[in-house]
Amino acid sequence: DALVVAIADPGAESHPAQLPHGLQHDEAGGGLDAAARALDNAIHEAKLITQPMIINNMGGAAGDAAKAYVHQKKGDPHVLYLESNRIYQNKIVGTTQLDFDNFVPLARLITEYLVWVVRTDSPQRSAKDILDQIKADPASVAFGVGSMPSNDYFNVVRPAMQHGADYKKLRIAAFRGNLNIQLLGGHVQVISTTASEAMEHVKAGKARLLATSAPSPQ
Repeated sequence: DALVVAIADPGAESHPAQLPHGLQHDEAGGGLDAAARALDNAIHEAKLITQPMIINNMGGAAGDAAKAYVHQKKGDPHVLYLESNRIYQNKIVGTTQLDFDNFVPLARLITEYLVWVVRTDSPQRSAKDILDQIKADPASVAFGVGSMPSNDYFNVVRPAMQHGADYKKLRIAAFRGNLNIQLLGGHVQVISTTASEAMEHVKAGKARLLATSAPSPQ
C-alpha cells in the first residue's frame, strides 16, 4: 500500500508562499518514489498548486527516520508524506512509538502485490523449491528485501513459518536502494519486492517471478 499522510494546518492558505515538500522514505527509483513523482505530476496537472514540489527521499530505519522527521514538522502545511503500511506496522514490531494517530491521513494511493524474484539462470524453479530448501537448511538461501521490518520482509517470513522453516535462522538482508541490482549482481538469490519494481527485468528476460501475494497469478 502507498498512503498519503500530512502534518496539516487547517488554517493554511490555499497557495502557500513556501515550496511544498513531498517526502517519502524510499530510495530514488523505489516504489514510493515512483508514487511520489506520479502524485506530483497529478497535483500539477490538476492545477492544485503552481509551485514546484520538492521530492525528498529519506531512507533509513525502515521508514522511521522519515516518520520522525515529519513528526517534527507538526503544524507545517507544506509537508506531504508518503508511507506504506509501516505507518502502523512499525509501532507493532516496536521500532518506533509513532503510529497512524500521529499523522493526518489524506488518501490511499495504491495497493500493490508482492513477488518473489530470482535470476533467469536460478536453479530454483518454484517457490516450493525454495521453501523446501530453507525448511531443510534455513540459511541456505540469501533473501534480499528493501528494509526490515517491511512488507518485503514479512513476505519472506510468513511463508517460511507456514512451511515449517525456522524463520529466525533465515538469511535476510535489507538493502537501501534498488533490490534488482543486488539480485542481478548475484549478491542474493531471491528478492521480495513489489511487482512493479521487478517487471522491467522480468520482461527483459533477466529475472523470473516465482510467487506473488495476489489471489491469482494473473
